[in-house]
Amino acid sequence: MAESKEPVSKAALKQQVEELRHSNAVLQTENEMFESFLNRLDSLSLDSQLALPQMKKGAGQRGRFERRRPSQKPPKLLDQEQKYCIAMCELEETRKEMEQYRISLARNAEYYKAAIEDSEMRLAEIKRERHHFEEFVDKIRQTTWVREQRAQKVIGYIERKIKAKEALTERMHRRNKFLQMQNLKQQRMVNQKEQMQETPSWVDLEHLTQMNTQCQKRLQKFQEQLLSQRMLVRKSRQSLNVYKERLKKEMQESESLSRKIASHEERLSKIREKQQKVEKERVQAEALNKKLKAQLANFRVPDVMKYVEAKATNDRLRQTVKSLERKARVAEMTLKTKKKSPEES
Repeated sequence: MAESKEPVSKAALKQQVEELRHSNAVLQTENEMFESFLNRLDSLSLDSQLALPQMKKGAGQRGRFERRRPSQKPPKLLDQEQKYCIAMCELEETRKEMEQYRISLARNAEYYKAAIEDSEMRLAEIKRERHHFEEFVDKIRQTTWVREQRAQKVIGYIERKIKAKEALTERMHRRNKFLQMQNLKQQRMVNQKEQMQETPSWVDLEHLTQMNTQCQKRLQKFQEQLLSQRMLVRKSRQSLNVYKERLKKEMQESESLSRKIASHEERLSKIREKQQKVEKERVQAEALNKKLKAQLANFRVPDVMKYVEAKATNDRLRQTVKSLERKARVAEMTLKTKKKSPEES
């Protein structure tokens, strides 16, 4: 009887060990999921990250929060509904991340497809141009050796460019395959998390509520700081607009002043030209004045008697000139009458 009981106890122990391993593996995956949930909550603040090592101690053990002093009350654990809510939140976040990742993958795939199509079009164009160029080179190849060498260089350059384009397309194909593999891995992770959403786990509700309140307070502080920063930005923008308006006014005033300065400079140049002309006229007037002064210095006034005699002779000469002019007119009249009389006769 003793020999029959011994193998039965070993089999039971092995079964219990397997069950414990399975439960520990399930708890390990659940703890990782809840730790990621807590990390997402703690990402709102840097101070809340200090509480993570306390949550990570004893991961994979059922009673990690039950090791407390005997005087304290047992911790309040989450019920199935709360666990389900947390698991659904984690699943929703994972789905959002996957959706963003899928969108980015689709965008990258479209970009790479467009790049590949563009490269293929360019490659076809280059091949066509290469064909035409080779035909052209075949026609000219019989001319001289120098032209043939130059054509070979150009052909080698085009071949290198084509190889570079082919290498680029190959890299793009590899990148596309890598992104597809990453997408499949993320899909597997989502499926695993969907399978784990109904498994039980143990989380300290009080610690979560405290962390939630702390995160809400810190979030409120961050929101207040954000509002203050927005107010500062708004004030700075208003002041910047005021300074811009002032700057525009100052620029307009400076332009008007520059125009006035230019007009004043033109006037000043004209005034300088006039001043130069006046200076020349002044010099000429001074020279004439000196000349007249010299003539005046050499001028001598005649005697009174000589002046009277000269004036009397001038008057006599004028009278004689007038009398002679009168006699000449009379003679002309008589001559005209004499010429008319024989014609009439």
